[in-house]
Amino acid sequence: MSKFAMIVVTCLLALGCSTYGVQEDGGVDAAADANVDAGADAGQDAGLDAAVDAGSDGGLDSGLCQAEPPQRFHLKIGEGPWGNIDCPAVVNGPAQVLYAHPAPEDDFNSVLWLWLIEDACLAKIFLRFPEGHEAPLRLGETLWASVMLEETWWYNQDLAIREDGPSGPLRLHVEDAWFYDLDFIPDCEPTPDDRGCGNVAFPSIHVQPDDLVSELSLKQGGSAYTQAADKSRAYQVFVGDLYQYIGYKCYELWAGWLSLAEIDLSRYSQPSCTNDEQCAPAAFCDLTSAHCLPNRCLDTTCPSGEVCNPYQGLCDAEPAEPCQCAEDCSISEVCNTRTGLCVQDICQVMDCMGSCSSLLGGCYQCLHDADCWPGLCDADSHICQEECQTEKIDFNQDNPRHFERFTICVDNRFENAAELLDKYAVPATCTTPAAPSACDASLEQTCQGELALNDPNGHLNQEQWFGLCALTRLDVIHRIQGSHYLP
Repeated sequence: MSKFAMIVVTCLLALGCSTYGVQEDGGVDAAADANVDAGADAGQDAGLDAAVDAGSDGGLDSGLCQAEPPQRFHLKIGEGPWGNIDCPAVVNGPAQVLYAHPAPEDDFNSVLWLWLIEDACLAKIFLRFPEGHEAPLRLGETLWASVMLEETWWYNQDLAIREDGPSGPLRLHVEDAWFYDLDFIPDCEPTPDDRGCGNVAFPSIHVQPDDLVSELSLKQGGSAYTQAADKSRAYQVFVGDLYQYIGYKCYELWAGWLSLAEIDLSRYSQPSCTNDEQCAPAAFCDLTSAHCLPNRCLDTTCPSGEVCNPYQGLCDAEPAEPCQCAEDCSISEVCNTRTGLCVQDICQVMDCMGSCSSLLGGCYQCLHDADCWPGLCDADSHICQEECQTEKIDFNQDNPRHFERFTICVDNRFENAAELLDKYAVPATCTTPAAPSACDASLEQTCQGELALNDPNGHLNQEQWFGLCALTRLDVIHRIQGSHYLP
């Protein structure tokens, strides 16, 4: 194996990637030199052109290689057209989630900020997932991150996040990278692209997110759900572009491309759903609200002739003729499709400030943490709640001391303090502390701003309060103190 191949294998293993075809000596000059100064988008466009109106049968019916259109997702590590971070090109180490939230921006629908602890630098990561999916991460979590941003004569952007160190369970893996499998032999006739750069074929890759789940074989545009036998691990895998040129002629394009996402569903359900596979193993998809809900029947065994209602964990008599939709019930009832029972539609007579579900038993404010961001949704009461580390903040939402301003002491190695606070509805001006100050000038910077008060009694606006509480969960935020305009 060549030195180049060994480097590629080492990097892929460090990042927890699946094993793909690796460029050996015989193909280094042709494949590597062809990619000098090339752009990712150019390579993707070429592959997409070749896959238009394609089928999923591999092209065997027509003789030409064909593939499904790519799943629409994308990865960019850092800002700028090609991404850029003030960190080493390859980082492996502990990282804390400072921000993770759907935020439409250009071609992306989700933004993730990781504080790379050992390198004391921030990685801003922009993601586009297929609709209904997001990064399975929560604010303040400290996980193991492997981040690669390589833009020299070969191109690779790769993000892998794991629990419990470099060998722990995979939480998220996204890759957007140059691809070439030297050993790939097409089983169909490669398709000429419309640029005259050569012929395109569509290899398969083998993906196994965890040792407890089965290995998957996927082609461009493919997706699959896989779950461990004991339901302890579950993943959704998507393949976007996956192609390579056969008879490559254009030096300005990539010889091949791969975009891949592996999303863990073991811990957190996705924010919306159309089936149970988008929910954590202990949850189910409520099609009425398109949200995942806790399955309250997991620890319930019903007597013979009864069926368990997963909304409330109660046993009911099994219906003689199960309903399948609302039309199977009377006008004053709704159908519980999980039990086949028609139940009274109590929402017809309830006046809710938020939403109402007859299957849940009445009014609710939230069904998922995304409904409360940056707060959390209580699974029992379905009410949004804050999560504060109270030892870091010297006031609460009731604000009994009638504070008007706040001071936040932030790690002085963190250069994006004001931008981070603004994302949490806590706008502030950040400076080096001047004596006297609540913050330590040798270790901290001072961020100050006005508290958003709801009423003359000094109660804090809920949006800003939830933001302040979320900030207490971050290590770069050392403490938050209230103050008055006048001493």
